[in-house]
Amino acid sequence: MLLSLSLVLVTSFYQLTSTRLSTASGEALVSISQSISNMLSANLMEREREILLLSMRSSLYENQDLSELQHAIDQIKNSYKDYAWIGFANVDGAVLASSNGVLKGSDVSQRPWFINGRSGPFIGNVHKALLLENLLPEPKGGAPIRFVDFAAPVIGENGELKGVVATHVDWAWVREVLLSSLTEASKRKGIDIFIIDNEHRVLYPDSHFPNDIEVPKALPVNGQFKSLLWQDDEEYLTSLVSVRSPESTNLGWQIVVRQPLSIAMSAVKEVHKLLFFLGVFSTLFCMLLAYQFASTLSRPLERLALTAKSIQQGNRKATFQDDSKLSEVTSLSRSLQEMMSSLLEREQSLMQMNMTLETKVRTRTAELEASNRSLGYCSTRSAYAQL
Repeated sequence: MLLSLSLVLVTSFYQLTSTRLSTASGEALVSISQSISNMLSANLMEREREILLLSMRSSLYENQDLSELQHAIDQIKNSYKDYAWIGFANVDGAVLASSNGVLKGSDVSQRPWFINGRSGPFIGNVHKALLLENLLPEPKGGAPIRFVDFAAPVIGENGELKGVVATHVDWAWVREVLLSSLTEASKRKGIDIFIIDNEHRVLYPDSHFPNDIEVPKALPVNGQFKSLLWQDDEEYLTSLVSVRSPESTNLGWQIVVRQPLSIAMSAVKEVHKLLFFLGVFSTLFCMLLAYQFASTLSRPLERLALTAKSIQQGNRKATFQDDSKLSEVTSLSRSLQEMMSSLLEREQSLMQMNMTLETKVRTRTAELEASNRSLGYCSTRSAYAQL
């Protein structure tokens, strides 16, 4: 019974702790995803706000030489190291002012940021560098140059469109955000971070751009986690959090964080081992206590039974011991001893009565024999007298 009870308790506790630890591991991944999402969202909104503020400074676009605009563009670029390029193109798509004069005079009328930026604030999805690839210094580490475009229309005082101001933000800022979120402890735990777009294309890590790795289609819903089988045939605990984009553009970015299930559940396995050893120890300990308790109860009863059997075999000197630690057994022993004493007293009384009766019977028998002899003698004399 103790073994069965221990197994039931250990199994129930193991399932409870397994569920809670699994939930804790999944929630930790969701927390990492949420943290990265919040930082990316804040960064996107900050970059959009800066380009909008630049587009609203209408006085910069009134002068023909645009020297003030050039100065403002250079100041903004120097204020944020991940601005790869900032420029202003007129309504025809000709670049009139740009940071460090790069692309000045070029035609950008067919670029998506210019086309979409004519009608309102626009944030472009991640893309490889095209016009700027050969004009910018090669990045460290050999990673490909990729940009996120921010654009906004420039409206004159009379409400007329004067052009589009835009900036290309180096995708390196995303790497910095992710590296700041992924600690050394997380790396040791095998945690990987991916950024995907609404078409499930991997945007990060760079080595997988544009689509060298497949993210499972059946991803968890936003803010949730679940176990998934990835393309390497290994199960991962996977979480997903959507990046909140500015109102101007829905980028559809999603943060996917995964961790090998074997590592994520390692704490559960440790708890399993601990519970197993605790279960074995507690079972043995309880069985020892049960044995001691049973011995405390059974040994006095066995002595009582042996005493009763000895009395049955004729040993009238045997007594029931009342030295047990259990009050119930002591009470039973005293009751049996009292009953035994009472029975012995009655036996002695009966034996005394039997002896008295035997004496009376012998006396009466002797008297009857004497009477019979006297009668026989009288009969004999009477017979002689008649003769």
